[in-house]
Amino acid sequence: MTEVSSNGQRKPPPDPNLLTPNDYRRLRAALAGRNPDELLGSGQTEDFMQAMILAFKLREDSAFTWEQAGDTPAGVVFDMRGQDVEPDPQTAPPGSPGPEPAPSAASGSKPKRRAAASARS
Repeated sequence: MTEVSSNGQRKPPPDPNLLTPNDYRRLRAALAGRNPDELLGSGQTEDFMQAMILAFKLREDSAFTWEQAGDTPAGVVFDMRGQDVEPDPQTAPPGSPGPEPAPSAASGSKPKRRAAASARS
């Protein structure tokens, strides 16, 4: 199932590769000239998520602040399901892998003898 924001748009994953040059400009202005890459590449999850939330919220609201970003749960802005989640088989696109088939039950018969072994007898 696709995560959808309150305004009906699909939520993006928290991926800095989705930031545009204008996102960086807005971030620098909101951070009083501080380099956004310091926060995005700091290794601090809290700083990374807060900067990503700020970048995406600034697209809609130029008055959104760093403090507000820190109080916004990441799941409100981003699809936090991750890439390793199996697609919902009811909404998966055609041709995508679905659920694994159930393993077949083991038969009670003995394994067949190889042809070479039966030819020697």
